[in-house]
Amino acid sequence: MVCITKLKSNLILVVHSTHYFIKETCLMDFQDNVDYLALIFSALCHDVNHTGKNNTYEMNTFSKLAIKYNDKSVLEQHHCAVTY
Repeated sequence: MVCITKLKSNLILVVHSTHYFIKETCLMDFQDNVDYLALIFSALCHDVNHTGKNNTYEMNTFSKLAIKYNDKSVLEQHHCAVTY
């Protein structure tokens, strides 16, 4: 089982890093609030319902996710599907 604390700290790190990058590089000068919200939302959802394994592991073990997503960006497709 994946350690929940590790996943939460990764989530916080990614969201904070995204926010910091946007602010420090002056990206907001070229984007509106909707773009900013989309970037933060993407950072929040980037690893939703992560299995704690990588794509290679999922494919090599013929996991249900690998079969469902036909070995193509298995976890990325899963994260997107769970988000929406």
